[in-house]
Amino acid sequence: MSAEPALEMIDVHKRYDGGVQALRGVNLVVHRRELCAIVGPSGSGKSTLLHIMGTLERASAGIVRIAGIDVAGASERRLAAVRAWQVGFVFQQFQSARGAQRPGERRQRPSLHGHARPPTPSGGTRGARGGRAGSPRRAHLGAALRR
Repeated sequence: MSAEPALEMIDVHKRYDGGVQALRGVNLVVHRRELCAIVGPSGSGKSTLLHIMGTLERASAGIVRIAGIDVAGASERRLAAVRAWQVGFVFQQFQSARGAQRPGERRQRPSLHGHARPPTPSGGTRGARGGRAGSPRRAHLGAALRR
C-alpha cells in the first residue's frame, strides 16, 4: 500500500436541516488500487457518504482528505480539479446523468468537466481546449484513470 491514502475520512458527520443526521462518526481509509464496497439498507446514508467522498457535498464535521487534500478548506475550483483528476463516478441511475444518450439520439462525448459536448460540423467533437477529442491531453486523462 502507498503511504498516502487515496481517501481518508475521520469522524465524519453529516446533518441536514430539520435535524436529520445522515452520517455519524464515519471513519474510512481507502488506499490507491484498493477496492471498497459501500452496502447497507435503504436510508442508511450510503448516497450521502458517496456524495461526500466525491466532493459533491461537504461534511458537517470531521476530516475528509482525497489524495492528501483537505476537502473542508478547498475552494470550489480546487474541488472541481480534484473531481476531474482524482475521483471517478459511476452513476447508478445512468439515464438521469447529464448527457446520457436516449434511444435514437446521436451519442455525445463527455468533456473533462462532465458536460456533454456537441458534435462539430464534421461529426467529431472538440476537446476541453478546442482540440480534437482524441488529443494527447484526453489520452493523458485516460491513462491517469487507468493507474
